[in-house]
Amino acid sequence: QWVKDGIMIAFRTGMRPGEIYALKWSDISLSVGYISVQRAISRAGSATKETKTPNGTRRIDIDQKLTSYLRDMPSRNNSIYVFPAPPEGHHEYRVPWNISKKLKEMCVRAGIPPRNFYSLRHSHATILFELGVHPKIVQERLGHSSILITSETYSHITPTIQQQAVDALKNI
Repeated sequence: QWVKDGIMIAFRTGMRPGEIYALKWSDISLSVGYISVQRAISRAGSATKETKTPNGTRRIDIDQKLTSYLRDMPSRNNSIYVFPAPPEGHHEYRVPWNISKKLKEMCVRAGIPPRNFYSLRHSHATILFELGVHPKIVQERLGHSSILITSETYSHITPTIQQQAVDALKNI
């Protein structure tokens, strides 16, 4: 269940796995509809740390689907963390370093090409661009330190959205 819950959050927010699994329930406002990214789990020692960049600390507005999904998630073991550690865990939170392997296994069972967990983050950004969301908003949601990083990372989708520019100019 922890993998499915992480997938849902990643796809609808574009958050990094270390940010998702470091979430505390106090970081989520279901009444207003946002997640406040405050920390991430570090690869070095699996300790929680500040986000990757200062822009990584951010507020991500969430839609009604994710709000409802989070509302229905059980607060496991009355933990302050959205993803508490399994019984054999060494931290208060779940350390997600095997999540890409688990996701790939799920893809194979579903009969689709294997994907890693970061593909959810990239799908989130690509969909937003294809829907015409301003690059600055995508940058803020992803927590990139600059719009240049976002633009360079997702420049490969520009040709597919060029038609939007052509369509916009048709009526002028």
